[in-house]
Amino acid sequence: MNSEIVDPPGAFDATRHLIEQGHKKIAHFTISQHLGITQNRLNGYLDALRVENIRPNKNWIMFCDFNEITISQMIRKLVKDKNSPTAIFCSVERLSILCLKVLKEMNVRIPEEIALAGFSDNPLGKYLNPALTTVTQPTFSIGQKATELLIDLIEDEVQPAAYKIIQLQTTLNIQASSLRAEKAV
Repeated sequence: MNSEIVDPPGAFDATRHLIEQGHKKIAHFTISQHLGITQNRLNGYLDALRVENIRPNKNWIMFCDFNEITISQMIRKLVKDKNSPTAIFCSVERLSILCLKVLKEMNVRIPEEIALAGFSDNPLGKYLNPALTTVTQPTFSIGQKATELLIDLIEDEVQPAAYKIIQLQTTLNIQASSLRAEKAV
């Protein structure tokens, strides 16, 4: 049996948190649309919008490579648009940090003008200004489970017939970057 470690409701929880803060115009920055993790996180984002009867704006779903110049241009264009979002949810740490950097360069007040949340396992996120709201993953457990699965494959010496999906729990760490001004810590 093949195994796949998938994203539990982290993207859903982060997007729902932004909605609970009063945001209905939420952009989503993510990586290659061909990756399973991208699809899982995109689905979590879309599911949270659907639950709250918020129609997603397809122009606010941004698939990015890791070219910082291109991503910075995408962020700037999005923010300067007359119909810009009031919140951004990023599917990977690198995008979250880059969004924070570009928004600060543009003198956008976070979270007052645009709230920000994303994925990160970096414990330094709470020391950024503002501290970054993040979905954290149990990276040690993911590595441990992946190693166990690899060892099982090697020892069995048989190609598995089906996939087994494994979900490990994520945690939403709410910080100042996503809180309404009166709630900011």
